Amino acid sequence: MGLTRLGRFTLTLAVLALLGYWVYTHPEILERLRTPRVPAPTPQAAPFPAPAPPGPQVTTAPPPQVPGGLSARERGRVQYQAGDYAGAIASLGRAITANPFDVESLTLRENAFTLLPGKPVWRIAVAGPFTGPDKQCGQQVLFGVYYAQRQVNQAGGLRGRKVVVNFYDDQAAAEEAVRVAQTIAADPEVLAVVGHCNSRATLAAGPLYESEGIPVITATSTNPDIAQLGDFIFRVVGNDNDQARALANALWSENRRTVVVFVDQEDAYSRGLSDNFQRRFARLGGRVIINPFTIGGEIIVSTDLREADAILVTGEYADAGKIARLVRDLGINAPIVGGDAVYSQGLFAFGGEAARGVRATAFYHYTVRDSPLLPRAEEFARRFAAVIHAPPNHNMATAYDAASLILNAIREAGAQRQAIRAYLASIGRSRPAYVGVTGKIAFDADGEAVGKPWVLVRARERDFVADTVIAP
Repeated sequence: MGLTRLGRFTLTLAVLALLGYWVYTHPEILERLRTPRVPAPTPQAAPFPAPAPPGPQVTTAPPPQVPGGLSARERGRVQYQAGDYAGAIASLGRAITANPFDVESLTLRENAFTLLPGKPVWRIAVAGPFTGPDKQCGQQVLFGVYYAQRQVNQAGGLRGRKVVVNFYDDQAAAEEAVRVAQTIAADPEVLAVVGHCNSRATLAAGPLYESEGIPVITATSTNPDIAQLGDFIFRVVGNDNDQARALANALWSENRRTVVVFVDQEDAYSRGLSDNFQRRFARLGGRVIINPFTIGGEIIVSTDLREADAILVTGEYADAGKIARLVRDLGINAPIVGGDAVYSQGLFAFGGEAARGVRATAFYHYTVRDSPLLPRAEEFARRFAAVIHAPPNHNMATAYDAASLILNAIREAGAQRQAIRAYLASIGRSRPAYVGVTGKIAFDADGEAVGKPWVLVRARERDFVADTVIAP
């Protein structure tokens, strides 16, 4: 006997209710089908706990008992560590929906999708701070590597395998950096490392990577001494000597002939940037006046700033902000410039209105247009924003270049540490230079990226815009 119209309507409602319940209890389906909006991390982003170690291989054991009271993020980490990748995908998906800034959960979820089928994978590592005051750098580097990983995995992988990214928290401390390097060295599956963020950590961990034969590319460390760490250590950004020369050339080209330099003689970064700037500027015919100060301390003006055609701050963004306030309060209108440590949103918190117009060096900026020195900059910014829904900053861009070089090495030379090192060492020598999103990359015998351009960015009301691309 056929159903009445009312019966058919009731049956339809019942089917829809069952379908809705199934979707509700299987959120991983919807999570995989959509790409979350992921704005770039900001200094106000919520703190992230230390990253999980690499997860075990797929197991047929029952899903683990997860303690109650955990957030979706914490639950996803527990499930990932235990090899419950399906559960981790669902939990991490909820965490990403709640906090789209969470690049660690994004990376772990991409890893979980890659590990779920139980097939062999290639592993690379990211080492940097994911807790503490410097965590923003680690998150930004991971964003760049995650974007490269996602591109490769969506294209089907490399040599028949997809890519998993392990990440480790060095807390921006030398001792922790060594511990992280020991952990990575103990895992023979890790083929190469992008890291560390700051020079202190890179210098501390570098000798261990060198002795263990693990290729490392730092995307952010600028201390010149990194060049002496060994054959397995590479850098895709210019060092502080290059940066100082670029600043001297830029100011000289603007007809600035006398520069007051604020320098902390007890700080290696500040002293090195100042010394190299002085040498280059003097060779050009310029005059430098030194104003000592202590990074993070009280700013004392001991020189006549009225003589200055420009003011160079060799400290960090907080120092530049305070100096900008002081200089403008004194009625001095000379332009203020700084190194890459000044390029931070934190400049506005310390400088207020006086921060507007301050310039700083950067490895890249998404507003660069039509520059022959950065031919891929605009395209990368557009593609990155289409996926992440926010523009990349310079640490993301350099990390993307570093990860792309490692992944190219696996594709073209093989998935062995020595083969990757040999491939990297050949870039710009027996192989053509790599045209990255941050400019052309060619390594010298010390693993230095020679001839990298710099971008001079200018602070606006609450953000930065590219001002000048400086030739090497």
